[in-house]
Amino acid sequence: MEPTQEALKKPFPGKMLPIPNLDEMVVGHAGLYAPDVEEPVEALPETINTLGKTGTTIMLACEAGIKTTAAALAKDRNNGIPNSLTGIFIHYFCKGIKNDFNISFTDLPVSIKPKDNPVAKAVKQGKRIITKAQKNEIVAQCGWDYWSFQVSSGSLSVEEAQRKMLESINKRTELEEEGVYFDKNKTAGVKTFDWKAVVEGSVAAADAAMIYSGNKIEIVVPDLMESYYSGAFSGNRKFITEGIKSVVLLPTLISLAWNSGIKKFGQAGQNNPYGGHGEEVISSIDDLIEFLDIKQKLQGCQINAVHLVKNKIISSKERYVCFDVIDAKKDRVLKLFGKDSLTTTIYKK
Repeated sequence: MEPTQEALKKPFPGKMLPIPNLDEMVVGHAGLYAPDVEEPVEALPETINTLGKTGTTIMLACEAGIKTTAAALAKDRNNGIPNSLTGIFIHYFCKGIKNDFNISFTDLPVSIKPKDNPVAKAVKQGKRIITKAQKNEIVAQCGWDYWSFQVSSGSLSVEEAQRKMLESINKRTELEEEGVYFDKNKTAGVKTFDWKAVVEGSVAAADAAMIYSGNKIEIVVPDLMESYYSGAFSGNRKFITEGIKSVVLLPTLISLAWNSGIKKFGQAGQNNPYGGHGEEVISSIDDLIEFLDIKQKLQGCQINAVHLVKNKIISSKERYVCFDVIDAKKDRVLKLFGKDSLTTTIYKK
């Protein structure tokens, strides 16, 4: 039935919907939509809270699935997050309040601080990582000669020997990355620095180490300015225990020994003359030369480096301050200074 003229003249009994501008519409899963307009978010002011030095406890009750998931994440050593349940929750708590409220702390909480692995920690503290025998065994196992006899005797297949050799190479690489130096000399002990590279770097010559090895001079602490007096001490207790064996260096190392927790250097007292922090302050090679009172003995010398060494020919117990120099005659010389103003001069052969 067609509408009459009268019906068409009557107003529509309701509100007409406005026709949207089609150029401003976007297509959705069920038709056209007006795009959402994001309101600008005002940046939150940053809040930095102090952790404090005392710990406390939070009892956290949760569903079993949450604990299982957190435990699985903690077991993964390669995911870049902490390896404990506490560390997992503190990590994401800190991340969440930073993202949502711009709140952070002055220091990282203990549970999420990066930690040295046991080998790196032991190296830093100057502890023995492996014995000399173990070092020599690993060096030998990195070569095919070690395994070839077992292959020829039938006790190992070629594939098994190759796998074991690769495992030894990987183990050596891991230890080297943590600071263990593998000297191929079987009689050499295990060190936490490549002494040959140190010497060659300071003298800029491929045979620079020969003057040491040829005269049985062993570097026990490299580059004294870097190792002790630069203000960036690595925390290597082995360096300190070697340094305090030197009668001439001892007065310059009291604070480092104190801060390293060496028992002899605790609270000052009648039976502990080295206690406390009083010491000679060294901040440059010139300071060290002046303190040792050896300026005249180094007259005209160009100093390559200063190390702490032991002279195996004289004594393995005494430690000497060794100035590696080019003397006034342009000869390469090692000048060793020990107790009682003893000076030993060694010329390059």
